[in-house]
Amino acid sequence: MKKRIAVFDVDKTLIKKDSLILAAIKSKKGISGFISWISIIPWLVFWRIKIISSSLMKEKFLRAFNICAQINKNGDQWIINDLVKALRPEALEKLLWHQKRGNRVILCSASPRLLIEPLAKKLNVELVCTDLKKIDESWHPRLLGKNIKGKYKVEALKNYLGNLNQFFIDAYGDSEGDKELLRIVDRPHYRSFEDEPKPYPHYSIKKLLVVIAIVFLGYSFLSFVDDFGKISEILRVLLPEILIGLILISLGYFIRFLRWRLMMRSIGQNTNVINDAQIWMASFAFTATPGKSGEIVRSFLLKEKFDIPFNESLLALLAERITDASAVLFLLVINFSFVFENNKEFFPLLFIGSLLIIFLSLFLRNKKFMHFLVNFFSRKKSKKFYNSGIQSIRLLQNLFSSKIIILGTLLGALSWALEGLSFWILLQKMEQNQVNLGYAIISHTSSGLVGALSMLPGGLGATETSIIGLLNFKGVDFSLAYPLTLLIRLMTLWFATFLGVISLSIIERKN
Repeated sequence: MKKRIAVFDVDKTLIKKDSLILAAIKSKKGISGFISWISIIPWLVFWRIKIISSSLMKEKFLRAFNICAQINKNGDQWIINDLVKALRPEALEKLLWHQKRGNRVILCSASPRLLIEPLAKKLNVELVCTDLKKIDESWHPRLLGKNIKGKYKVEALKNYLGNLNQFFIDAYGDSEGDKELLRIVDRPHYRSFEDEPKPYPHYSIKKLLVVIAIVFLGYSFLSFVDDFGKISEILRVLLPEILIGLILISLGYFIRFLRWRLMMRSIGQNTNVINDAQIWMASFAFTATPGKSGEIVRSFLLKEKFDIPFNESLLALLAERITDASAVLFLLVINFSFVFENNKEFFPLLFIGSLLIIFLSLFLRNKKFMHFLVNFFSRKKSKKFYNSGIQSIRLLQNLFSSKIIILGTLLGALSWALEGLSFWILLQKMEQNQVNLGYAIISHTSSGLVGALSMLPGGLGATETSIIGLLNFKGVDFSLAYPLTLLIRLMTLWFATFLGVISLSIIERKN
């Protein structure tokens, strides 16, 4: 029977804070501390943009706050009381639980030995951590070996324990620095001290949200700083219409969610509707990514919450995107006379687009050809790849059945039409009667398709240019087309992003 080991990260896992920050605050206070924090900022920037390594950053930090000198002067117990006060109660309870059962307990941390060795001794546990140079019992701010983080955390444990397969390992961690360890142990506990394992997620929500925030702030700045007075006046005049539009757009999201449920049920997945709705909406936090590629996070969340195989939800996402495209083409066809004023020169474009959608659907449904592809690629892959390919063929047959494609297209068209209706209501309020409902719908939906094909984040620039151009074609002056275009984009793209971020935050908080 394998010997059981519990491995605990220290900073933000076993203790609530970062031990190095605690030591810095304790070491220097007042004006001296303020000067030290200012002096370290350039190094922090260099570290963040990866000009310097984590090891060098740690050495600079130790020097800036004279932490080694404080330990050398005051002894190993200088920091222990602060660390004990910072212990996380639930983490300590789990550590003691392991000890009572006779399990070996190891603290494995990137924190330097001079800070956490006293804590390890007090808790009577083993320690694997970043080592510092020590001469004549005096610590020096110079790392010996690697900074014990990421893959080096795994290497350090292997050097300490030998072959890790001879042990049954529980690992507790909270950050990206624990990712490699959490992914190789028997029972990972990511930000959790429950008995049930919780693996490290396949994505970083915080990093993705930072990207969204940067894109949104940039968009807002470019959109409003140039003509704030005009836009603010339009917002004031159109407030009732904006509220009506947001209600219609929200109804459109509900219809698209029904389409998603239809597709997932066609492949045998019938999850809890509330949780599924939260995950579906959360993926819209990344709708501003190129070609909406960030919405793939939906598959990761479904895998984590419901253990739905990644390839199944990914195929459903593919079907969703294809029916979005077919919905736009359907709206173009039924509004052809309004949009192109019976100009037959545009008809070949619609015809070719429709043929591409039909061809792609038939291609994905063709069993013989799909089997040929699976067999061809399986020669260089494993049997598992072959079995997965055969299963995907079965799923594609269901997802791209005539019933699902037609219903998906109609539901998508209805949803996009509601967004176009919202745009038309804004135009009517501004007395742009030359723009009929059909033209407003197509201006919005086809421009969204142009933005998606441009592969720019959120179609930014491409979508706006297309809408403004189509409005100008109908005689809407640029001075009005510009702010109205920004407004409908805020009501659609960024409203969806806002709802997605809220849903994602709720999911993260539950986790």
